[in-house]
Amino acid sequence: MINLRVQEAKNVKVAQWSGGETREVFLAPDHGVYKVGQFDFRVSSATVELKESKFSALPGYERLIMSLDHCIRLVHEKEEEIEEIILQPFEAHHFSGDDQTTSYGQCTDFNLIYKPELKGFMKACNKAEQLTLESEVTVIYCLEDVDIQVIKNEELIKSYQLEKYSSLVLENPESHTRVEFDSQESFQPIVVCSMIQEK
Repeated sequence: MINLRVQEAKNVKVAQWSGGETREVFLAPDHGVYKVGQFDFRVSSATVELKESKFSALPGYERLIMSLDHCIRLVHEKEEEIEEIILQPFEAHHFSGDDQTTSYGQCTDFNLIYKPELKGFMKACNKAEQLTLESEVTVIYCLEDVDIQVIKNEELIKSYQLEKYSSLVLENPESHTRVEFDSQESFQPIVVCSMIQEK
């Protein structure tokens, strides 16, 4: 049976990092801590306030990043090559936590960090868009005040009115379950969805 839980904006952990401020949206398992080897996956959002920022090293993890507002340039220093990309707003980019990564440009970003035995996905959704729940865990992070409906076999299971920076966590969904979003905002994505499942 599907498990639903809301993380209100006022309860989100906020901390400082070398380039700005970070909000921990979700961390698994519940008893885990944000240290290498002591968590399975983590969803977070951070402000990047410096024009040049070095990312924390996270060896043994995979990473997905998305800018929520401005273009940024990412440089990944790998063992045998250097990769450089321009990341457009609301575009998800995968890279290894083993890379030495530097970002150039200021933005607010969204991050999913996960162990390699898991598979991670990230998607920004607009008003009136639907998301079919196929992953074991889905974390929906609100970029605005959002109305969310959880529907199974065309029957409404639960509805939520969530404030900006709140999130809804959906675990172990049954088949034919989807989520619909609505908001007063319509010109840009209103939620970011992070999905995690075993490979």
